[in-house]
Amino acid sequence: MRIELPDTQPFAALLLQGIGRAGGAEVPRATILVKAAYDLVEEDGLRVMVPVADPDRLDIVVADLGTTRTGPGIGDHDDDPETPPEEMEMTFFDVTYEADVALEKARTDIVVAGHVDAVPPEGLVLVAGETWLRRDGAPTDSSDLAGNLFGWMPRLESGRAITVVDDFEPDFDNGPVLPPAYDPAFNNFYRRSTGFSTPGSRNTTPLPPGAVVSVHQRLDQSDTPYRAMVPETALTARYRVYCGHGPDKPRHWRIGSIGTLNADTLILRPDANAAQILWRASWNWLAEDPSAYRSIQITEAG
Repeated sequence: MRIELPDTQPFAALLLQGIGRAGGAEVPRATILVKAAYDLVEEDGLRVMVPVADPDRLDIVVADLGTTRTGPGIGDHDDDPETPPEEMEMTFFDVTYEADVALEKARTDIVVAGHVDAVPPEGLVLVAGETWLRRDGAPTDSSDLAGNLFGWMPRLESGRAITVVDDFEPDFDNGPVLPPAYDPAFNNFYRRSTGFSTPGSRNTTPLPPGAVVSVHQRLDQSDTPYRAMVPETALTARYRVYCGHGPDKPRHWRIGSIGTLNADTLILRPDANAAQILWRASWNWLAEDPSAYRSIQITEAG
């Protein structure tokens, strides 16, 4: 499948396929994912996002990145199921960047990596003057909580984790594939654990093009915020499929609309003056004969 990207700035893109949930029913989905990386350049007290082509920051990450550590934990004895769990030396994996390849998200993820200068940390993320994220009294008992003002929430942590019954087995022929408790919010990694909140649930909407994102390290906003302007980038997508007769050439490929791509992920690194944004758009993959798909075209409005 060919993916055509606008030449207005460096982008990376990837086509994802899988099963999602809509209206309580499982549906075959395809998602086009687009990513951009930016340097945050100061202009009159505001950081402007300047696109960069650095592959280390632009490439789409398909597996979690992180570090491993050892320490005490409560674990099972795999070779002796009769022995109850007990404290033992265990290996842990601390995520420092969660994979980009979520098929769907229910809300907009915002991470503020680093940018911690007080103990205990506190802060706000405002988008267009409205508070989207708040941190007040959160613990610092993990490397993520201690090192990132608003970091990545582990998949197995209460508030994000979903319950999967022991006897659940995905049925890839006839369904179901997803556990009954699955919700697209499981794919969101913004912090909503103890001490974190999303006042007004404003992150249920995509990141607005051109909005100013302000990061405060004081809840009373008495500090000087780190302010960055989201680019005016507005992306739409369409697919092209072979019509089934005549030469298999572009002039015989029919056009179908995918729609607007939502900016659903923003990763800010204020201490490095850097950022990344991801956009996503999904559609019913079986709306067309899968063998007929030929290309996906991304265009930038304006």
